[in-house]
Amino acid sequence: MSELTISFTNWLAISLRNDTAIVFNLNDTQQWQYLKPVADDNQSKESTPTTINNKQQQQEKTEDDDDNNINELNRNLIKFTPDGQKLIINGQNKQIYIYILSNNDNTKIYWQLQRIITIKKRASALDLTNEFLLIADKTGDVYKTDLLINQNVVLTSDDCIMGHLSMLLDITFISMNNNQRFILTTDRDEKIRLSHYPNAYNIQGYCLGHTEFVLHVKLIDQNHILSASGDG
Repeated sequence: MSELTISFTNWLAISLRNDTAIVFNLNDTQQWQYLKPVADDNQSKESTPTTINNKQQQQEKTEDDDDNNINELNRNLIKFTPDGQKLIINGQNKQIYIYILSNNDNTKIYWQLQRIITIKKRASALDLTNEFLLIADKTGDVYKTDLLINQNVVLTSDDCIMGHLSMLLDITFISMNNNQRFILTTDRDEKIRLSHYPNAYNIQGYCLGHTEFVLHVKLIDQNHILSASGDG
């Protein structure tokens, strides 16, 4: 399922199939670009086993079938950093592509692929600041990775900052006026969870008013959130 987003710098990005996207400059619609990542052989070799037995193949097929049975996991997630300088695209092959806005106005390359992040499970939700990216996956784990470095990376359990007992469907990073920071997560089992950051194991509380999966959550002011659920 395609998604779109608009940056602080007035770029419109639309996610497409096969890890691709198209971006338009809303200030000058003649400036547009089709984004298609180039395969990184070194990255592929690092993240893909050289031999796979029948049991592993069956397990991966089952996981892929589970993904396809849930529409939320087929979202082609796409987000800009708050300053509009980076664009993050969630690929369907367990890779996340980070593009950076080019300063060279003399070419048709407005966005350049900066790095690729490889994850164990397909991402189901993303949120980010200008400094770091939060990745929620279908097993309920949340990973954090730095956006200020340039090299490709394969995320491991060391990068996991929090876990859940259900599949995550949305994640929102919150920075309060009193310098407190939190992470809001929603899951398939009707729950909204508020966790402290960076000590995400410290749970502030739950919102338990929904009776179906909670697909979206947003902070609308310092005291209230807005959530969307399958219960209508």
